[in-house]
Amino acid sequence: MTAPTCLAPVPARVPAHARRLRPWVVALVAAAACLAPGGAGAAPPAADPYEAGRYAFRTWRDADGLPHNTVHSIALDRNGFLWVGTQDGAAFFDGRVWTPVVPPTRLRSNFVRAILTTDDGSVWLGTQAAGLARLADGAWSLFAAELPSQRVNALAAQRRRDGAQVVWAATHGGGVARFLDGSWTVFDTGSGLPADDVWALLPTTDDDGTPVLWAGTQNGLAVLRDGEHAFRQEDALPAISVNSFLETSEDSGSRALWVGTYGGGVYIRRRGAWSHLNRASGLASDYVTSLAAVRDNGKTAAVWVGTDGGGLSRVTGQGIDTVDADRGLPADAVYSLLATTAAEGVDGLWIGMRNGGLALLREGQWRRFSPVHDRPELPVTAILERRGSDGRATVWFGTDGGGLAHLADGEWHRHDTGLSGSADPIVQCLMETEEQGQRALWVGTRHNGVGRLAGGRWRWFSRRTGALPNDMVQALHATRGSDGATTVWVGTRGGLARYAGGRWEQFGPADGLPSGSILSFAPDGRVASGQAFWIGTADGLARWTGNAFETVDTTPLSNNAIQCLRETLGPGGQRFLWLGTDGGGLARLEVAATPPRWLVLTDESDPPLPNNTIYALVEDGAGRLYASTNAGVARLAATAPDGNAALAIETFTVHDGLPRNQGVRGAAMVDRRGRIWVGTVGGAAAFDPAQERADRAPKRLWLSATVNDARPARLLPHATLSYRRNNVTFSFALLSYFREGENRYRTQLAGLEDTPSPWTSAALREYAALPDGTYVFRVWGRDHAGNVTGPVELPFTVQPAPWRSWWFTLVLLALAAAAVHGIVRARERAHLRREHALEALVDARTRQLREANEILVDLSYVDPLTGVANRRRFDERLDAEWRRALRSGTPLSLVMVDIDHFKALNDTFGHQRGDECLRQVAQTLADSLPRVGDSVARYGGEEFAVILPATQRAGAVKVAENLRRRIEALGIPSTAASRFGVLTISCGVATLHPTSDRTPDELVHLADAALYRAKQAGGNTTRADDGEPTLASPSADL
Repeated sequence: MTAPTCLAPVPARVPAHARRLRPWVVALVAAAACLAPGGAGAAPPAADPYEAGRYAFRTWRDADGLPHNTVHSIALDRNGFLWVGTQDGAAFFDGRVWTPVVPPTRLRSNFVRAILTTDDGSVWLGTQAAGLARLADGAWSLFAAELPSQRVNALAAQRRRDGAQVVWAATHGGGVARFLDGSWTVFDTGSGLPADDVWALLPTTDDDGTPVLWAGTQNGLAVLRDGEHAFRQEDALPAISVNSFLETSEDSGSRALWVGTYGGGVYIRRRGAWSHLNRASGLASDYVTSLAAVRDNGKTAAVWVGTDGGGLSRVTGQGIDTVDADRGLPADAVYSLLATTAAEGVDGLWIGMRNGGLALLREGQWRRFSPVHDRPELPVTAILERRGSDGRATVWFGTDGGGLAHLADGEWHRHDTGLSGSADPIVQCLMETEEQGQRALWVGTRHNGVGRLAGGRWRWFSRRTGALPNDMVQALHATRGSDGATTVWVGTRGGLARYAGGRWEQFGPADGLPSGSILSFAPDGRVASGQAFWIGTADGLARWTGNAFETVDTTPLSNNAIQCLRETLGPGGQRFLWLGTDGGGLARLEVAATPPRWLVLTDESDPPLPNNTIYALVEDGAGRLYASTNAGVARLAATAPDGNAALAIETFTVHDGLPRNQGVRGAAMVDRRGRIWVGTVGGAAAFDPAQERADRAPKRLWLSATVNDARPARLLPHATLSYRRNNVTFSFALLSYFREGENRYRTQLAGLEDTPSPWTSAALREYAALPDGTYVFRVWGRDHAGNVTGPVELPFTVQPAPWRSWWFTLVLLALAAAAVHGIVRARERAHLRREHALEALVDARTRQLREANEILVDLSYVDPLTGVANRRRFDERLDAEWRRALRSGTPLSLVMVDIDHFKALNDTFGHQRGDECLRQVAQTLADSLPRVGDSVARYGGEEFAVILPATQRAGAVKVAENLRRRIEALGIPSTAASRFGVLTISCGVATLHPTSDRTPDELVHLADAALYRAKQAGGNTTRADDGEPTLASPSADL
């Protein structure tokens, strides 16, 4: 496009999509700011079909948690939460749920017009009729009588030169109020404002760094510099309602001030000079409500203009593009805009609308196309780009139920593909050929065979005309001979047909094809330079050599229905043939390798595919393969130059702009600009890899903790908890506002857990009855793109219980000494007191000793190394549970656990390491028991015993197997003696129904015998008392 020279109006009546794509240029990087086409009388270039696509918006409304569907303001707070102000309250968003905020002003006015978040963590809410409310550290402050008006239209904050924070409030009818050092100052028309109705504020600085404030009023623009006491009006602008501001950085290093007006479009101030954009320049509407700038690599890539009734205008150095309801915007009345970066949660534009809720637009996503406007979700079954002799691009779409349509110059055109008035609305494939200088469009249908459109005339070929073996056309292909003659191949459900020299031939399994149902060709849908090509059928792969069909061995495939083919060159020059199957995944054959070298990818491979059904395959200019599946479009890229290394797979879904995740067989192409087009069961979509914005930014990670007791309280960093308040819950959220369902977390409570947990989707960790000690909770977050944030840490301490402290031991000794002394003294005074007084005194002292002894007995039941019950406690507990089971007639189960190769571990790593392993195993066994009545004890050495009252054998085996898996999952490194590489255990399970003629020793003997069989089986396994294998090692089929 040429440089702009003058202003030129848009014609009075043109279609909306044509207005959107007018070539008016806004020179963001030039000093001049007038817009015009390339020159007077110059014909505009053809509209790019891609630009007619609908943007993909993610939308939230009241049903999704918004307080109201009219959003007046949007802001991010210091922690990264997204706030909105609506006509019925405010709310904030953590990427998963909206949390409503209820200020004390709710009953007087819950209409929130403005939200301000400041760097001290405060959130200010400006209301329609109740002044200001400030939320800081969980407490509210109200400002109403101090303000000149109870209606607050806008809020802003800035730092003065001395560092003091200033909060500005734009009011309706009262001018501007300034909050500084705890007091308010009012500026109105008497202080230089053009009007007391103030709609917008912009704090910024002069070129010398002096803080200034721009104020937009009902009658124009004014500015206040730091240290001055009155506003100066900007006379260069007309007396018009100024509703919004934006400041951008130019490539030259200077800044531009954008001013949105209600009725006059946008004014732009660069280096002291003003320029103007309005509807005649290409803006969607002159009624501008909001402005936002999207940055790319630190530069302003686009300015978005929100309007009241016209939708959005996107202003770039290449022109002005309109995005309204026709292009996917939920509502054309835009009230607020906020641009955020990937580091702030998502690289996108947030849009608040009147009655349309809140929407998120991410540039660089897929754009959507609906060829049949009265059926926008019609499946698109075929896509083809054609170029006219003048270079104009058109894109043709075949649909399932809507016939054939094409998009040219921003207009949709429908075609009657019928023969003798019997239209077939189901088009399955498209192809273009050039024959004797004339281009022809071939259309394969589901029921009427194949049609050829050339020179404006249709000609049809079908089974009835003798051309095809079957009227269901599934694929098209063409080759060109050395003489330049074109041969057309038509794949049908009943065989293959060839059209050359004006005559048709038919082929089937008798001619060497694996199946009569032809599904695909390679190269697919394009004229091949040679005679040889690949053929995918419903039961295998064939190759046409130029003279005959050869069947290709596809033994590595689990499914031989080959729905699509694509021949590519690897990074090292290898020839690869990719085969997409109907449920068997995606396979790659290295064509020249001897023997044939196959790579098969499924949803269980590494890396995994999103789905095993592959509908179409195309390749972009960077050599990346795009596979249309039932679960989105998977993109495959080699991770090393040789092409045989592991592949990286990422998946595009409806979250990225696809109309539906499910694709359609053969419906994909790459246009001449390198953009990817795919058909889905809900319409078509196109993706421009050149506009893709890679997300490489870690997101903010929020962490909060609560102490759970009768009065739950927030756990602050470095807090000290008493031994009675040792139940803690940690909640966390990765503030990623795109594909947040794919966020993953891992955690570690240092002081209790030696290693971080695996990555999971759980955003909550609970710890009950934490022992005394010093802890640090750590959490990491990973977004959909693999960016990792963290760890975020929260340190705290749990105090020991009194009976675990040194001073309690001294108290016990003192009590014992006092008791002895009291007894002696009592005996000395015995002759002076009556007998019953003496007995009472002795009883009291004796009771004290008994209580102290009971505490000491309890301590004697604990194994000092592992912290679980010792052998003495086990014997007593087993005897008690045996007698209880005898009384109740219930079974009693016992699991004997032995650490595999423990002696070798001790010998290799030392006894300290062995002791630590014993502690970890004991704690894990104790934490893994499912019921309160179950218990674990150290039986001796590296052996443990688990008592399971009222548990049948099958249940006991499940518990034992769970314990074995939990120990193996600890991943404690073991010695070479272990074939598993990590520390494992063996379990022996026994179950008895106690009777009067049996003893607990029999149960121990049976469990010990089962344990012996488990050890004999190689360890890391579970055996029960009948001697038969049960749930066992990882090699067993569980």
